[in-house]
Amino acid sequence: MRAWEEVVRWHADSRDPARCEEAARALNALGGAHARRGDAAAARARYEEVVRRYGDSPEAPLRAQVAIALAEQGNLWADHGQPDKARVYVDELVRRHEGPSGERLKDVTARSLMRLGRSYWDQLRPEEARACFEQVVRRFGGAAEPVLREEVAGARLRIWALLRSQERFGEAQREYEAAVGGLGDLPGPGARARMIEVFRVTAAGLECVFCYEEARWCLDEMLSRFGEVREEPVAGTITELLVQRGRLLRLQGRTEESLADWREAIRRADAFPGRADALAVDALDRMAELLRDQGRLEEMRDCYEEVVRRTPTCVDPWELQVPKALMVLGDLADAQERWEDALGHYAELVRRFGWQRELSLNWMVPAAHHQMGWMLCLLRRFDKAEVCFKEMMLRYGQASNTWLRSQALQAHRNLAQVYAMSGRLDAAAECLGELVRRHGDPEDPGLRMLVFEALGELGALCERTGRREQAYAHHEELLRRYAARPDASSPELIAQTHLALARLSGQARQWEKARIHFEAAILLFDDDLPSTNMQRRAQAMRDLGALFLEQERLEEGCSLLEGVVRRYGGEAEPLLQLEVVFALLSLGDVLGRRGRTEEACARYEEVIRRFDTSSEPFLLRQVAVAFHREGREWMAKGKRCWQRGAREDAAALLSRARERMEASHVRAPGERLVRAHLAYVSFLQGRRDEARVAIETLLRQEGEDARGELLAAATPEPIFLDEAWRRLVRAIPSG
Repeated sequence: MRAWEEVVRWHADSRDPARCEEAARALNALGGAHARRGDAAAARARYEEVVRRYGDSPEAPLRAQVAIALAEQGNLWADHGQPDKARVYVDELVRRHEGPSGERLKDVTARSLMRLGRSYWDQLRPEEARACFEQVVRRFGGAAEPVLREEVAGARLRIWALLRSQERFGEAQREYEAAVGGLGDLPGPGARARMIEVFRVTAAGLECVFCYEEARWCLDEMLSRFGEVREEPVAGTITELLVQRGRLLRLQGRTEESLADWREAIRRADAFPGRADALAVDALDRMAELLRDQGRLEEMRDCYEEVVRRTPTCVDPWELQVPKALMVLGDLADAQERWEDALGHYAELVRRFGWQRELSLNWMVPAAHHQMGWMLCLLRRFDKAEVCFKEMMLRYGQASNTWLRSQALQAHRNLAQVYAMSGRLDAAAECLGELVRRHGDPEDPGLRMLVFEALGELGALCERTGRREQAYAHHEELLRRYAARPDASSPELIAQTHLALARLSGQARQWEKARIHFEAAILLFDDDLPSTNMQRRAQAMRDLGALFLEQERLEEGCSLLEGVVRRYGGEAEPLLQLEVVFALLSLGDVLGRRGRTEEACARYEEVIRRFDTSSEPFLLRQVAVAFHREGREWMAKGKRCWQRGAREDAAALLSRARERMEASHVRAPGERLVRAHLAYVSFLQGRRDEARVAIETLLRQEGEDARGELLAAATPEPIFLDEAWRRLVRAIPSG
């Protein structure tokens, strides 16, 4: 660019037409360079300078350079989706073409009109697009130059597609025949290749505006005319057309025809001298994607394995089909629990493509590196997983690219998880602590978020190992950093931090601090976000309710639990339904402990009514719990009636208790406590032999561990029969 700037500086103001032409060429070249670098404003400034300086020149070479500048201005606007602005420059170009001009000016004008038409079509303005294409035909339809005839044929094909969309099939067919006829007698040895290229480019353009049928028609025309040609370069181009038609057929949902075209393309590519593996790999890649969408995973696997087999030496980071094939093969093996195979695919990807300096060009290398580490963990090769993540820290930690540095930081977190999974909790805590110390408070938001997450994990790890004071300090540090940079973390992470602090405060019996943190978490968990947030909010409401109940703040605690049921009772997400179950069970428990049997049983009945027909095993287990707890409530009330001498009422309540406990036993036959209570109810009902058999069976199957539960069954509402029950339980040997 510096050389062109020098040419402009030395020649732009000259009166010599030849030197002015040099300056105009340099200005146009500078405009093109700026456009390629994405600086459209600078490019337009250069082109405008050409028009301003030389727009009135009568010299043919300068007129040609002005035409190029006008055309490029129009092309810039057209390519950026602003055809109306482009039209100003194209109209000026056409106006200047009205007089005598050279072939180069015709070529430039035709191409600009075509680009303007395509831009209008992309904006779904077909009539304006058609006007541009018709102008090309009208102005250049009689031209003898091959380049102009190709542009005219392309314009006619697009007019044909527009007329077909309007169901004007007769006019459309005439345009189509004219396009084919205009290309059919092109002179020169490359005529067939040029004809194919016009149809191929037209098909690609039609595909972009969703005219799939017309695009396929263009390809069908070329394949029917030249499909049997075996000479290069036509044979290679025909193979490319097969790949292109396969893509169109896929877009039309014609799966088997699409696969057939790609298989034929592979067969033809393999027949070329020296084999055209690039074409075959492209077809295999497309086949694999289609087969994956169809759920035909083993066929997909065969395609990707063939891609890898055909490219044993490929290490080019821009050839993304190969790393993609290795990545998909690894992910498929992982999903099928073929972890050794998965590890092999990920390792090959890293080995072949991990050498390049600018790894941001290929996100799959760090992703495969991460997956290698996790595969090694699944295979319990923790020492090798440790080496893998440490290698990532070294490889990406000093990269200039922020995203790559984030991969090193993530590997540091993963290393801590490796230590935790292998039972080295102290090493895991030290690893996370080192991460937080090393990276501090980075400026990049993504890196800062990773540090925040590591700080939260460090707090959770300290909590897990019983170091509550350290856990509390780490969680508070996270909140302090968040207060300084509130844009650096997600509300979900801060909400979970508040939950952790609430739990720790509750364990320290610091009720007010716990309440404040629970309420902060509830506010931060947004119901409009994913269902996991709704579930966490429901859990926080339950935990705060339990905190109030522990402080004997019955009304506030029950209100929160009822709020969970009211707010989330209609949700279909199983984990949210589980929170509703827990809230109802907690309500039943607290009401039962206060002697409000009917209200407690109503909550248990609601659990049964809502979830007894669920298909989720963990919800059905809670239904069994609800049956059992309801049975216990009726049993306790029956014992109270017995104490008052209301024997008939007691008998009815004990029958009801037995019925509910039997329902629980049917749903959870292995629950020892339910069996103990059933034996006790049988004893209270006077069915002593049945009770004795139940006790003997339970002690024989479960041993001495069951004896404590049998004795505890008589604890609520003591009556005189309980002593006889305890003697019976103690008298029966276990085993």
